[in-house]
Amino acid sequence: MKILIVSDTHGKDENLEAAVYKEAPFDLLIHCGDVEGREIFTEALVDCPCCMVSGNNDFFTDLPREEQIELCGKRILVTHGHYYGVSMGHEEIVEKVEGVMPDEQQLLDLSEFFKIFGDSTRIKILYVLSQSEMCVCDIATLLQMGQSAISHQLKALKNARLVKSRRDGKTVFYSLADDHVKTIIDQGLEHILE
Repeated sequence: MKILIVSDTHGKDENLEAAVYKEAPFDLLIHCGDVEGREIFTEALVDCPCCMVSGNNDFFTDLPREEQIELCGKRILVTHGHYYGVSMGHEEIVEKVEGVMPDEQQLLDLSEFFKIFGDSTRIKILYVLSQSEMCVCDIATLLQMGQSAISHQLKALKNARLVKSRRDGKTVFYSLADDHVKTIIDQGLEHILE
């Protein structure tokens, strides 16, 4: 009996496919967690039974945390190493995180940055501007709000460097400051729609 045991594929299908094609044929695939939502893909990839458990990065899964299987008369516990501290000790984890932790001022600045997203009107404006450059009157019409309220929020967004403006004659047009802002909006929407 040949068994392929994998772990921590983190949704990187091409890496899993390479391992499967290299080792095929085999009689059983055991995935020890961090499949990250790719359970159906993994099962469809192989022509044999699969045993999969959740890992520390499988946040939205119905996979069991552990599973006991029997092979050749032996009981085998399939689990993810992080649940038992296999990958590293607590001191190593703390040292690793300390090495990349931003300083206090950077964290305060980050907190202030995210506060600007805490207002639904500003989020609406950012979403509108992620679709097209617009003037205050068009934004006000689209959002069914007064121009002064829109101008007030645009000032806050401009001070936070999330939007920029350009003048064309007497009209001022607003757009997102850069692609990072669009990415934040897109990923936020993707997260709440999952």
